[in-house]
Amino acid sequence: MIKVVHTADLHLDRDFFPEDQRLGDLRRQERRALFANLMMYARDRKVDILLFCGDLFEGLSPQRETAELILREFENTPETQIVIAPGAHDPFRHGSFYSTAKFPANVHIFKEESLSAISLDGLNTTVYGYAYTGRKLRVDPFAAPITPDKARINLLLAPGVEEGQLQALTATGVDYAALGMGHEAGELMEEQGVHYACAGAPEGGDFKEVGHKGVRILAIEKQEDECIVKSKAVRFSRRHYETLTVNLENYKNTDELVADLSDTLRSSEYDADTLLQITFTGSVPLSFGVITRGLFDKIAARLYYLSIDDQSTLCFTPNEDAKELKEGFATAAGELAGEELLQEVLKTGLKALEGKPF
Repeated sequence: MIKVVHTADLHLDRDFFPEDQRLGDLRRQERRALFANLMMYARDRKVDILLFCGDLFEGLSPQRETAELILREFENTPETQIVIAPGAHDPFRHGSFYSTAKFPANVHIFKEESLSAISLDGLNTTVYGYAYTGRKLRVDPFAAPITPDKARINLLLAPGVEEGQLQALTATGVDYAALGMGHEAGELMEEQGVHYACAGAPEGGDFKEVGHKGVRILAIEKQEDECIVKSKAVRFSRRHYETLTVNLENYKNTDELVADLSDTLRSSEYDADTLLQITFTGSVPLSFGVITRGLFDKIAARLYYLSIDDQSTLCFTPNEDAKELKEGFATAAGELAGEELLQEVLKTGLKALEGKPF
């Protein structure tokens, strides 16, 4: 029996928060720590094979700190055979990190878009796979059939499976196919005797990837011609992205909104490891009050990060609201520092309210 860890899409050095350099740098450091924890897990659990199925890092070559970390962790894990299939974001090319770095003997990297095989004789295992050499595959990696030795354990790394290729993948006759398609994990499936699964990313990278993430752990055993595959998904993320949509029409004013949101967060699983995006929708009267980031400072203090996406609209009735709106606008503008800026804001804003050209 062999122990296998299947993961993908770590995207080390990704530009997580381009609008906030401090936070972006912190998230990149934390993603490096996640990788180091994964390697420690492989050592502690005496994992036989660690499969990286696409996009270990971002770009042709990682930053120096990241490159040194990758090589150091690989060297510190000599008992684990590490197999890498470069993906669309970290393709194998001449001059890239994959082609120039000096990797230890236990690291094996696919270099071509066509299927090739890596033999791990000490584990009676063959790993098939292919690499991206650019943003898209130029050839169909499954065009040429393979003939796995049924006496061995046969794995396959597929960093990207395009539409129509899944049938070809399940016709390869391998025992387990490790997929890297998409960042969401999938269930262990079986078709034509081939087990396959998408590991997903070990941690979310933005608000499209909500919830805790992890890696897939497998125990694979060959008994004569039959292969027994046992698998489970293991949570690995510390940080997690979450989203919350709030209809403002359910509230009378911003005070009521903030109080309800505070209660909601206290009773939820959102904590200091949560990156939360709150999207406001609905249409409210001018008397409701203006949504500002400062309203949610106490809520943000309980979270790792809070993003506000205000998609709500204000109901404006000209005859009834014009005077109130103008007075409120002038009061708010008066809080601005600098007479010159104040005059420009007042004139531009009031012209807009009256429908006059700027």
